Amino acid sequence: ACSGCTSGGDDDVRERAMLRAVFILIIVFSCLSMIGSLFILFCYWNFKSRRYIDHLTAGMGATSLGFGIATCLPPNSSAACKIQAFSIGFFGVSSILWASAIAYVLQRVLLRCDDGFFVQITSAESTALMTKTLVVCLGLPILTALLPVFTGSAGRDDGGWCWVKNSTIIDHVIRLLSGYLWIWASFVFNCVVLVRVLYDADALKRKWGHDASPQDLKLLESITRAKVFPLANVLAYFWPSVNRLCESFGATLLWLELLHFTFASLTGFFNACALAYMMKAKVTRVVQAYSISLQELLLAREGEESDGKMRHERRAANDVEDVAKGANADPGIVVG
Repeated sequence: ACSGCTSGGDDDVRERAMLRAVFILIIVFSCLSMIGSLFILFCYWNFKSRRYIDHLTAGMGATSLGFGIATCLPPNSSAACKIQAFSIGFFGVSSILWASAIAYVLQRVLLRCDDGFFVQITSAESTALMTKTLVVCLGLPILTALLPVFTGSAGRDDGGWCWVKNSTIIDHVIRLLSGYLWIWASFVFNCVVLVRVLYDADALKRKWGHDASPQDLKLLESITRAKVFPLANVLAYFWPSVNRLCESFGATLLWLELLHFTFASLTGFFNACALAYMMKAKVTRVVQAYSISLQELLLAREGEESDGKMRHERRAANDVEDVAKGANADPGIVVG
């Protein structure tokens, strides 16, 4: 009996150690994700000209940053757990909806081809689209994030962060309605758009032949590069989706849990990589401009320090010269 008790105690120790390791893993990858999200917002702030898709990218970066912060919150109390559950529910769903909005814009631009050539979206259409995007990408996540809080399903029972408990059938339904229904719908939509973008882009190239204008070719290249944003979110939420499906059937696998927390925590990092690939030229210009500004600032500070040092040395030399003149003028002082 005693040895059984010892074995149970060892299991508890191992479980606590595993939970600490998982929490540290979440913190590390969430910090990396937040750095990536801040990079997205930094580039957006420094873009000289901002297109509609740039606004969508910034929205995704901001919500990915919020998701990273939410995963690092310590759920030390019931109130803190509810705050984390709401934050994770809101920012998690919102970030993937922003990615789907980018996918929708790609599809819309390709569908607006007139005789094989692009028709630009007008300013009025862009404003109307942005209004609808804000309603969907911010309004819907607020409703879904409040659902587990008001139904009493907010909490944690798997050692991860607070979101929706995994104890009863009702909890599974709440998880589906407040998160994974929208994640999987976005997952499928993004995959369909990815396939369509690749197919339509190839069809346009064949149709154009040598008649395409440089502007159309440049826009088509931007569209094909923008496919990496939906792809980044597909990658980020693939393993969490597989893990939640396994949990729904009563199977809990440690390696799947680790993949779940790792990829979900790296959403912002994946998005930053997608931004760097999609807008390589614009991002490179921003980084180079910032590097030049930083170098100029450092050179200016070095110049100020050098001037200050020279003024100090000149002042010290003048003081020594004044002392020497005073000593020579006063016969009571012997200089030698």
